[in-house]
Amino acid sequence: MVMDNLVYAPWEQMPFHLRLEEVQRPLSVLEEFFFIRCPASHLKFLKEWRHFVLCDQFYNDKSDGPGHLLFVHEWNIKLLEALYLVLLDYKENRYQFMPVPDDQLSAEERRWSWFPKELAQDEQADPYLAVNRIFKKISLPKFRDYLKEWLSAALYKQEIDESMRPAEVVKVFDSLEKLYCAAWLIRQRQGNDTENEALDRQEDLANETVGVELPVEIKEPEPLLKLDFFKTMRALCSGLTGAGELGLDEVKTVILKEVPSVRNIVVLGMHAKLYTYYLLVVIHDSDKTPEHEVANKIEDICKQLAAVFAIVHRAAWASQEIVAGDHFWNNAIYNGTEVYTSEGFTLPEHKAVGKDERKEAARKDWNRWGRQGLQFLKGAKRYVEEEQYGIAVFMLHQAAESCLIGIIRVLSGYRTSSHNLSRMLRLTLLYTDEIMDVLELEKPEEAKLFNLLQSAYSEARYKGDFWLEETTAKLLSLKVQLLVKKIEVFYLKLISTP
Repeated sequence: MVMDNLVYAPWEQMPFHLRLEEVQRPLSVLEEFFFIRCPASHLKFLKEWRHFVLCDQFYNDKSDGPGHLLFVHEWNIKLLEALYLVLLDYKENRYQFMPVPDDQLSAEERRWSWFPKELAQDEQADPYLAVNRIFKKISLPKFRDYLKEWLSAALYKQEIDESMRPAEVVKVFDSLEKLYCAAWLIRQRQGNDTENEALDRQEDLANETVGVELPVEIKEPEPLLKLDFFKTMRALCSGLTGAGELGLDEVKTVILKEVPSVRNIVVLGMHAKLYTYYLLVVIHDSDKTPEHEVANKIEDICKQLAAVFAIVHRAAWASQEIVAGDHFWNNAIYNGTEVYTSEGFTLPEHKAVGKDERKEAARKDWNRWGRQGLQFLKGAKRYVEEEQYGIAVFMLHQAAESCLIGIIRVLSGYRTSSHNLSRMLRLTLLYTDEIMDVLELEKPEEAKLFNLLQSAYSEARYKGDFWLEETTAKLLSLKVQLLVKKIEVFYLKLISTP
């Protein structure tokens, strides 16, 4: 059939795929659409979808299989229906929607990491013009039929037949491209302020597809640009100078005085701004004090001199892991700076870890922990929707915990398993500030939110009177989503490094 000849009943203009709350606030659909992916990534995937519509191949995502296209199709339909609703509101209340002036356009183009060049200037100033023009060319029900044809064509190993002309494919693609751009502008200017400000800072985090390159407009955090995937520790590992060397001497003296069982100290790195030393400490096997207690003691006794993050293990464990070819231990011994070894103490010779082997281990670690975190996040969002805020915040803690464990294992190979979110975040500072920065802990209200998230692990499980209000739960949900997305982007960037 040729779509141009179809006649639709009036009720087919209804938004069949939106929930009641989405019909009541269609802008929420636009916000969620661009949280799933940034605009550049949506446009890139649209081109990929068009490719499978036109060729004799079928879509098959490496991680999720052909079914991922069903998810994309569903969200494109929801976006169309939401845009149709906001257009109706625009037409009824046109006096409230004034085009933005040229100086604001210029400011937006400078401030935003992505700007819709595909729209004409009058459409950039008033994106509803673009939406109106497109729906005049292709009605909402016709759009839905087109995308149903696109879905079918991309999932079957055959080229399009006479039921869809190539010219129609081009028309649908061009129209969707403009609608993405218009939707982005509407969302940026009219979306929920609290959520929108946070998402605007984090729009690069929505690139979820494994193997998809980040848009060229998005600048990677500076530390990552300089990191080799297999030597990810900060620059201090190559040697100490000046105040850093002097401070470390004092730290070492204090540790050896207060913890006589120490046999080896290796500097993994240093955070210069926070003046924090990251130390790998090996203690004698005869010291039966729990390792985490020794680490806490070292950090406490050093805090008058400098901040210290201590990873403590017994000598037998260290030797066992090095011999077994453990990535963390071999990388630490090879790339770290040894600052103390007790007389007569030796560790086995480190073993080289191949890049392919390390990458495969990183993939397994992420598939085990990172993907688990993403599933916890899905569950948390569902419980928020069901107003079960106590269990929702527990699931948010689990999402953050699993993803932090995953990215630490990916970055370093260190097999941490902890419920202490704060400590895991401090460990990520050895590699980059970007993960911690998402949480904006320098702001009192954000620090309070994070403290609530940390306490949720035990309180939501064991306190019968634990209660959380709706606004706080939704803010926590947003914050954890931002954290998880940031972590996932780091994984994707590192795993795609040649």
